Amino acid sequence: MRHGLTVVLVTLGLGLFGFQRVGESSEPLEDLLGLRIQPIFLLTRVDVQTDLKLHPDQIADLNRVGAELYRKAQPLRGKSGAAVVEARRQIDEELTQLLGTRLTIHQLERLWEIDHQWEGAAAMVRPIVAEYLGLTPEQKQKVTQYLSEFMEQRTRAPWTASDHFRLTSKAVAILSDKQKQLWANLLGKPCQFSIVGQKQTTQDPRSARGLDSRQQPGR
Repeated sequence: MRHGLTVVLVTLGLGLFGFQRVGESSEPLEDLLGLRIQPIFLLTRVDVQTDLKLHPDQIADLNRVGAELYRKAQPLRGKSGAAVVEARRQIDEELTQLLGTRLTIHQLERLWEIDHQWEGAAAMVRPIVAEYLGLTPEQKQKVTQYLSEFMEQRTRAPWTASDHFRLTSKAVAILSDKQKQLWANLLGKPCQFSIVGQKQTTQDPRSARGLDSRQQPGR
């Protein structure tokens, strides 16, 4: 599924206020699998860089400009008020321009797909995605219930790729056949995320079945 550049940039989400979480940790974000994070964080992962076929100069440039925007955001942490909101908006616009000028349209669209795969079931209840899928109020309530249950689980034990797969599969299972196809179109081919030392795809978006690392992803 292809989307216009403007739609891609708007849907990607903006802001760099979680950049410290990436910059100060040696972990490649495994513990954030299933949570909504800013797509620029995904670009720090080798598996995503590989999927997008980023060139080394692209990676270096994205890291450099991303770090620069983070430094601009640092003084705004914990503050509020109209001036702070405006400053954050300006940083968000810079990030939009960054992604739009450093990535090709194809890479932007693929990043958009990977972003939703990373988030999994939680992406279904984003307003724009719920509207695209045509979720009924009952379906949205059910997915929200699943998310609440699994979020509680996250507080008790480390979150794993298997947990992410189970939650997403559970949510996909309540979709109609038409909605499953729309979900498949939204996610594109599964990204081979490397989680805890082994490759792990997201769910096969066409059904409630999953793809393990021995299966070939496909549309």
